[in-house]
Amino acid sequence: MDKKVIRKFAIEARRKLIEGVANQAYKLGITESKIDSFKAYEGKVMINGEVYDATLYKQLLRRVATEGYKETIEKIAYTWFNRFIALRYMEANNFLPSKTSIFSSSSNSMEPDALSQVLELIDILALNRELVNELLDKNNYQDLYRHIFIQQCRQLELYIPNMFKKIESDFVLLLPKGLLNKDSIIRDLVEYIPVEDWSNTEILGWLYQFYISEEKDNVFKNLKKGKKIEPENIPAATQLFTPKWIVQYLVDNSLGRIGNETVNDTEFTSYSPYYIKEAKQSYIVDNIVEKLKEQNLPPTKIKIIDPCMGSGHILTYSFEVLVKIYKRLGYTSREIPPLILENNLFGLEIDDRAAQIASFSLIMKAREYSRYIFEEKVAINVVAFQNSTNISVNAINIIGETDTKVDNVLNCLITLFKNAKTLGSIIKVPTLDVEILEERLTELEKNGSEDIFLWETLEYDMPIIKSLIKQYSLLSQEYEVVVTNPPYMGSKGMNGQLLQYVRVNYPDSKMDLFSIFMEVMTNLSKKNYYIGAINQHSWMFLSSFEKLRKKLLANQIIENMLHLGTRTFEEIGGEVVQNTAYILRNVTINNYKGTYVRLVDVKNAEAKKERFLTGNNRYIAEQNEMQKIPGNPIAYWVSETTKKIFDENKSLNSVALPKQGLATGDNNQFLRFWFEVADTKMATNCKCMLPKWFPISKGGSFRKWYGNNSYVVNWEENGFEIKNFFSGTKKLKSRPQNLDFYFKKGITWSTISSSKISFRYHNNAIFETKGSVIFPQEDYYCVFGYLNSKLTNHFLTATSPTLDYHEGPLGKIPYKDIKSKLVETLVKENIKLAKKDWDSFEISWEFQKHPLIANKTIKQAFQEWENESIENFNHVESNEEELNKIFIHLYNLQNELTPEVPEEEITIRKANQLREVKSLLSYLIGLIFGRYSLDQPGIFYAGGNWDTSKYSSFQPDEDNIIPFTEENYFEDDIILRVEYLLTLIYSEETLEENLDYIANTLELKKNETSRERIRRYFLKEFYQDHLKIYQKRPIYWMITSGKKGAFKGLIYLHRYHCDTLAQIRTDYILPLIKTMDNLMSLEKALIDNLEIDQKSKITAQKNWEQLALRQDEVKDFSKVIDHMANKRIQLELDDGVILNHAKFQNIDIDKGVGNIFERINR
Repeated sequence: MDKKVIRKFAIEARRKLIEGVANQAYKLGITESKIDSFKAYEGKVMINGEVYDATLYKQLLRRVATEGYKETIEKIAYTWFNRFIALRYMEANNFLPSKTSIFSSSSNSMEPDALSQVLELIDILALNRELVNELLDKNNYQDLYRHIFIQQCRQLELYIPNMFKKIESDFVLLLPKGLLNKDSIIRDLVEYIPVEDWSNTEILGWLYQFYISEEKDNVFKNLKKGKKIEPENIPAATQLFTPKWIVQYLVDNSLGRIGNETVNDTEFTSYSPYYIKEAKQSYIVDNIVEKLKEQNLPPTKIKIIDPCMGSGHILTYSFEVLVKIYKRLGYTSREIPPLILENNLFGLEIDDRAAQIASFSLIMKAREYSRYIFEEKVAINVVAFQNSTNISVNAINIIGETDTKVDNVLNCLITLFKNAKTLGSIIKVPTLDVEILEERLTELEKNGSEDIFLWETLEYDMPIIKSLIKQYSLLSQEYEVVVTNPPYMGSKGMNGQLLQYVRVNYPDSKMDLFSIFMEVMTNLSKKNYYIGAINQHSWMFLSSFEKLRKKLLANQIIENMLHLGTRTFEEIGGEVVQNTAYILRNVTINNYKGTYVRLVDVKNAEAKKERFLTGNNRYIAEQNEMQKIPGNPIAYWVSETTKKIFDENKSLNSVALPKQGLATGDNNQFLRFWFEVADTKMATNCKCMLPKWFPISKGGSFRKWYGNNSYVVNWEENGFEIKNFFSGTKKLKSRPQNLDFYFKKGITWSTISSSKISFRYHNNAIFETKGSVIFPQEDYYCVFGYLNSKLTNHFLTATSPTLDYHEGPLGKIPYKDIKSKLVETLVKENIKLAKKDWDSFEISWEFQKHPLIANKTIKQAFQEWENESIENFNHVESNEEELNKIFIHLYNLQNELTPEVPEEEITIRKANQLREVKSLLSYLIGLIFGRYSLDQPGIFYAGGNWDTSKYSSFQPDEDNIIPFTEENYFEDDIILRVEYLLTLIYSEETLEENLDYIANTLELKKNETSRERIRRYFLKEFYQDHLKIYQKRPIYWMITSGKKGAFKGLIYLHRYHCDTLAQIRTDYILPLIKTMDNLMSLEKALIDNLEIDQKSKITAQKNWEQLALRQDEVKDFSKVIDHMANKRIQLELDDGVILNHAKFQNIDIDKGVGNIFERINR
């Protein structure tokens, strides 16, 4: 099955159907903005010259009025989509009662068999013989085929009413025209998807998921913009097709377990490779389990429900397992399918589309086992939730007028299911006597046939009321098996109705729909029976789910679990969504041992299945033992030794306080990279008396001991702006918390990490929510050493094996007091070496000078730096391993941990020749602009008053413009400035050697000189490296004339002034145009010279053409820059790079849109 093809078809089919249905509505005078007036005569209406049934037309108008135009168009489109794919499935499997293909041709003709054999189908499909003959005479095959198609649907209404119900209804009016067209959905259906793909009902689920995929994408785009998920979008946002092997695991280990007892044979489930046998229990537990077994349970008493069934994938597989149970007990093939549909399988769903497919899939599954199923006319217990809001007051009055009890029940149902499409199966239902309401409806149906007024009143409302009764009935029962893949939706995405309901009714699980469904499934589950689900594994560990976890551990047993981790679903990549699948038994048994299969390290959906089948990675864990770890995480893999350490020692938070920091409410407004703003306003600058920008710890990448000091926060006047940052509704958007800990000495870490946790020195800074800080009350360096040892990650895998390392789990790890001078010394050395490493590069605000600046050649300087960095690296590595030895011994974990540290986890850097040479060139650019000075270490100028008199050894560029051109057109050409600096820093004698060393490191092309290679680096590569180092917040901005790069250059952001653009044009652009004129004249002279050879003329012609194109680009750029120069734009460094840079982008000019500076995001 090629899912890419299926996806393409489903998406295209949705677009075509919505367009086709809307076109039909337009022909009927119905648009989103208005409905044309009409007149009815003798049960007919005429619109645009066409005659339609008046009853159907009025039904359609009522639907549009009550449900909305867009909703009606969408609903009718997906209904026909479902019918198209249902018919295709039936014809591909030869399940159509007519035994004639409706869409395809047995002779590979473009004409479907149903059309070529239409005369044979007249009686079979109850076709209108006169109409058939008339249309044949007129060669009107489109309308003839439409008649055949509708009649085929009407025939199937008798057998599969859930999918083909009400073919007489208003839906027929909007069936798109042109079903035989080459680009019709029917043609696509036959041609896109091979017939063999229709052999299993699974294809129906994939078609549904892909049909709604564009809706899903739009929902999540809006969610990122802060928009809540509205009721109509919940299905698209939450539907996810469950992998088949996971379905088999869930059903085989729940229903299959009951099958073992029902047929009184523990080997019944040997059919399944996904069945996990019960772990060996103690004698006492074994006796309890044996007493709970209910042998000889009649199969008709086994009820299975999927409370959010989607397209019915789990139910259809459950059908297969039930067939095995019935067969083992001697039932016949003909009697099994209707018994299963009537007695065993139940499903609830908020999406009508999915429910239609689910019910159809079950009928088709039954048809696989019995060719008589269509004759049985079985009622299927599959329900799509319906809101009660559209029931008319007249209907309520008529139904309840004779009996107060009936009236109360009806009104209670109406209140209960007011938001059923939003809440679905999470609705908690009281005990109601719905039977009296059913009796009343039966009475009215009998009378209604004689009372036309009554019948018209109830015709629309009666089906809705019956749906309310059915959905109540399913929610009020208990089931032997409750199994599902629940929706995933965090509280941030929930709309107001949903959020309010879950806060009141599910306080312990309100964080996400998947966790709410854990409680829902328990409520639906019969005592002593089984619950199976796949959901996100966060409930197993996070503190926000602790109450839910404790409730589960106290009242249910975990029979077994597949801990799946990331990439369980092919459609979901990345590290965020991590899954677990599990089987619970709704009973309490102390000291029960569950089986856990650990697949979190397998990063491929198919590979997880293969690893499971090997039988490896299995853990047996006693449920009660998990309570020894604070927070009761489901840490099944943790050893007895580790559990004992947790149980017998105090928590880290008893000696060190983990604190969450400042939530600004809008980091884009209040946070900057430190290099974006003027250092004259930074608290890191000792000369600044009233700073605005203060250092803030904000997490960052994996780095130990020191570093990641990249951000500053606007804390001017003690954070006045942040403390008074209110929304339009006067609600405080920021959360300034733990203020007493700001600027105190602590240890910081990244609360979100894609790898292991790491800790860094923190002092004289604020801290943010993603860069929390722990404050040791004493023994600072011993706590620091412990945190960066292997033990912290070891213990955190138990308390927080997710990507979220927030304060709670960290504070709960065990801690043993230690006072050690050796630990203190080792930690201080590591901090010192890590700081030296961090400060060796210009990304640090304490950067002094480049490590390759020395009175030697660059090569010699690099060799010395390389030796020093290796020595420092080895020193830190040795220190870390010694710390590991100390703490491993202290906690007696020699059998579980070794002291060795992988090289990639030593986070000070070894020298890298290419990186260091590139950073040297960046440093030279900084010298040319005056950011750095050869006379004084550190940043020399980053805002404030510009004064060239302070520079003595080397005068920075006067106009703050460094031109990059392919030839040396200007006196301050980049290569000339680099040559001058290399001579000044090293010596004139070593200039060529140093140029060669730089060029060879950058890698030369064949026949390329060193100067050409360095020029090419600045023209083509430097800016991308600069963007990477400065995290897309460049301090040097690349001027570019356009795609050809006829003129490029750099300016230094902190030296920009309102006349900079005018200088660029006057001093560089206009002279360059003139130079190009001269060069073109020279080339023209060669072209016109009669004495030179033809080859030289051709070369000259090419040169002239290239120059002409480049000059045109420069001339166009001159207009752009002139236009902007006249605006004399000022920059405000406090606004940050993104806002300032945007002022020079997408400039409207005669020929379209222009830019001054190269884009930050390309």
